[in-house]
Amino acid sequence: DTIYDLIEDFLILEPISMDEKSPVFQVWVYARNITNIIFIIFLMAVIYSQVTGFGLSNYGIKRALPRLIIAAILINLSYLICVLAVDFSNLVGRSLHGFLSSVATTAASSGQFGTSFYDIFTTIAAGGVIGTLVVGLSGGPLGLLLAIIPVILGGIISVLIGLFTISLRQAVIILLVSVAPLAFGAYLLPNTERWFKKWTNLFFQMIFFYPMFSLLFGASKVASGIFMGSAN
Repeated sequence: DTIYDLIEDFLILEPISMDEKSPVFQVWVYARNITNIIFIIFLMAVIYSQVTGFGLSNYGIKRALPRLIIAAILINLSYLICVLAVDFSNLVGRSLHGFLSSVATTAASSGQFGTSFYDIFTTIAAGGVIGTLVVGLSGGPLGLLLAIIPVILGGIISVLIGLFTISLRQAVIILLVSVAPLAFGAYLLPNTERWFKKWTNLFFQMIFFYPMFSLLFGASKVASGIFMGSAN
């Protein structure tokens, strides 16, 4: 619980500003303008094919028109879509954690053991002291120290890597939002659609990381609450 409280600030995505002076918005505007130029060129090619009969066939035009309409809407609304997605991620992640934590607390409080770290520690202290003495006597104080150091170092390294990965997520989101118009523009052509799918997959992975993290942590907390509440 303590570690979760420490890293929750990293899990929450910084809300994307709708201010037109925002650097993210300004880069998005440039990307949108470039994409709109490409969109106009593609639209002119479709019109030329329809008028002259060269280029795209009627079947190809009928397939391209729905993509054109969808892409035109998504390109110009992509910033708002991304802003709402970030806010949705924060809202769902916080709500899931709060709800599941309350369920876990209720489940654990109905049992014989307390839910605080101190209560749990004092409950298992006798077994822990005996285990520590066994390890200490078998290898001596130096053996005990040598056994603990790798565990501590491994834990510190894991925490640092985890924090770096979670922190990097914010930067990835900013970059993905900045190039969102280009990604939606890639949806126009079948040959470039794979880039749109890659952008979509990465964006949703970053967005749903916090809700999924909260769900897994909360579900684990509920399970532990059930175990403590039913233990005798």
